Amino acid sequence: MLPDTHQHTGTQKGGNKINAKDIAKFRPYAQRRNVTVVTDATYTANIMDSCIWVERTSTGVCTIQLPEISEYNLSNEMIEVIIIDGDGNASSNNITVNAGGSDTIVNDTIADDNGFLKLIGYKGLWIANLTI
Repeated sequence: MLPDTHQHTGTQKGGNKINAKDIAKFRPYAQRRNVTVVTDATYTANIMDSCIWVERTSTGVCTIQLPEISEYNLSNEMIEVIIIDGDGNASSNNITVNAGGSDTIVNDTIADDNGFLKLIGYKGLWIANLTI
């Protein structure tokens, strides 16, 4: 279970796999954000998703569809979202991230166990910085 300081949204199936080590590693990113737990093969993110915790990689690949920046009329604002391999099996079952609409994305796959992408969206471009 996520600590009480987090707002948890989304669905959680099959028990919780978040342990104290995981929480400590990702606390700086998740503490001030809505956390969405994803267990399905595909998930369409929305503008309120700022931290997406993927609990899917132990059973199969996952695809995250980002929102289209222009859809939210945010042409001069930056959007930040972090996508985390919560199962720790992304080297076997990658997490692919797709940009919405006509937006483009740089570095769009998490392929390292326990890896995550920190994405910044600005003027139709999602720039990702892969960190392990």
